Order: sequence, then structure tokens, then C-alpha cells
Amino acid sequence: FNAQLGLCPGVCDDRISKKEYARTIAHITTFFSGKKKTLLASLKKEMDTAARELRFEDAGRIKKTIFSLMHLNDVALIRDDVRGASKEASG
Repeated sequence: FNAQLGLCPGVCDDRISKKEYARTIAHITTFFSGKKKTLLASLKKEMDTAARELRFEDAGRIKKTIFSLMHLNDVALIRDDVRGASKEASG
């Protein structure tokens, strides 16, 4: 049910392989270990490999992930700026 809703990748019903699921977990672990640059480099290699192997949909999905990770700090900084401005206005 969760896979049908898009809340999990679907490893239980073979929507993705156990290898792909393990790679996803490794990426999450790397990110939460504070190794964002390492993760970005790994994703870039995966994207290049997918493109070379003519798996363009996979390469595009990885490219979107890279874009999101690179702009994650931007969103956090904007949020911090907004919080700071609202504190100054109220304070």
C-alpha cells in the first residue's frame, strides 16, 4: 500500500531491486553522516554511468536528486533569514 502511494520505494513487491534499495540506504546514511560532498560525487558518477549506458530516465532522476541536494542549504539559509527578520521585527 505504501509503495502504491509513493511513500516507499517498493522493495517488498520488487518495484526496485534489493541492490538499488541498499544503494539508497547507503546514500541516506552518507548524507546524515554529514558527507554531502561525498554523496554528490557518488551520485555524479552514477548519473554519468547511467547516461553512458543509455539509461536516460535513471540519469535524469539522479540529476534531479543532485540538484535538490545542492539547493538544500539554500532553503535552510532562506528559512534562517526569515526567522531572523521576524525576530527583529517583533523584538
